[in-house]
Amino acid sequence: MLVDKGLYMRSPHVIPVKETSFVESKKFMGGLFGDKRPLNVIEITNIYINLKRNALGKTIMVGFSQVAQSKEVGQFMTRGGDIAAKHTKVFSEFLEESYLPVSMSWDMEVTDSTSPPFSEKLMMFMTTSLIALSAGIYATSAASSARKDISLNFIRLSAEIANYAEDGANILIKNGWFEEPPHPADHDELANR
Repeated sequence: MLVDKGLYMRSPHVIPVKETSFVESKKFMGGLFGDKRPLNVIEITNIYINLKRNALGKTIMVGFSQVAQSKEVGQFMTRGGDIAAKHTKVFSEFLEESYLPVSMSWDMEVTDSTSPPFSEKLMMFMTTSLIALSAGIYATSAASSARKDISLNFIRLSAEIANYAEDGANILIKNGWFEEPPHPADHDELANR
């Protein structure tokens, strides 16, 4: 149905190669400045998936920010939307440099409702869970990208979301929403009581 209505954005398509070729120069890894080789399929996949995830994350943050009851949670969600928009822009630029399609935004899907369908505790838990997931996906993307400039961008963006995650954890702790995960017994503490 989305294809019929012209709303479906296809993922980047690469023409299959007819024969195998091998890297013959360290230039394949690319430098941070100057000429850069075209993106390879692994890099395109990582960038496109992260672009789509951030576009969806931005939309979720916009929705959560307008239904949050406390100013602190609302501002946290707004900041998350801003971060996701910035990351989306970084990933879009990589694809546009290679003349590849950029994913559509879901911003138009957010209604004008200000009635919270979820508790702030649930929204904060979901947001911090998405941040943790993003950190893992960024690490995998950085490790599998051969171009240094791409890997460094994933690392740089990871540092930004790590800072954001810490602020989210502080809000959860402050409000008594951060349940401590199970852990093994502390035998040193038990022995010295």
